[in-house]
Amino acid sequence: MVDVQAIANRLVEDHRDRRPFRPYPSADLVDVSSAYAVQNAFLAARSGGAYDIGGWKIGLATPRMQAKTGVSEPVAGVVRAQDIAISGAVLDGSRYTHLGFETEICAVMGPRVTDLREFSRAEVERSIEAVGASFELVDDRNADFSELEALTLIADNVWNEGAVLASMIPFEAAPALSGRTGTLTRDGTEIARGYYDADNGDIVGIVTWLARSLHSRGLRLKPGQIVMTGTLFSPVFVVPGETYVFSVEGFDPVTISIA
Repeated sequence: MVDVQAIANRLVEDHRDRRPFRPYPSADLVDVSSAYAVQNAFLAARSGGAYDIGGWKIGLATPRMQAKTGVSEPVAGVVRAQDIAISGAVLDGSRYTHLGFETEICAVMGPRVTDLREFSRAEVERSIEAVGASFELVDDRNADFSELEALTLIADNVWNEGAVLASMIPFEAAPALSGRTGTLTRDGTEIARGYYDADNGDIVGIVTWLARSLHSRGLRLKPGQIVMTGTLFSPVFVVPGETYVFSVEGFDPVTISIA
């Protein structure tokens, strides 16, 4: 039997002592259900008790990463409300073991999310209130990417450390994402450029998957919660003194600086 609290406490200690991320033995995490149970207990222990869910992140979004880590669908993590900041945030890099970020479009759920019954694409589309550019903050604790394994990643909250959001625009007024260009600059110099397509630009499809996945676990999206829909570029790991700007055509840019 999985000792959920013991594994959660071990994760808290791993973060406190800045131990590198490594897969836990299969006897500790036997399946996806046990991994999500540990995730919840880990977040509670790390938060000192109850915590407010500000939103959700999606990880292992591609078939290649799912096959590499031993799952057949994406995985989800929690974004705590206390870890959400607005564009222009200055982050203290010393708080983390190996701070990085992913460049994402964030969706904000509106009041109609409470009306979800069939979890159809059409229902979900009506429930998205706003979208905008964002950074998802991650701490991989110097993981060896050749050893990545999904169950430990789920238990460790899919490495989420928060989110930084640009100004959101109403979803119904937002431009179609597919075909649009995203750019990332560091201290004013472009370091990455990419393009959204029918897959990574399908915000409705991504949020629909999450809504159904949460429902299968007895959970629901709530009004005001954010959904981090997946990164355009590979994670970028940072050092103090840098400033980054992520821009997508038709959206306000989002900025972070590292102290």
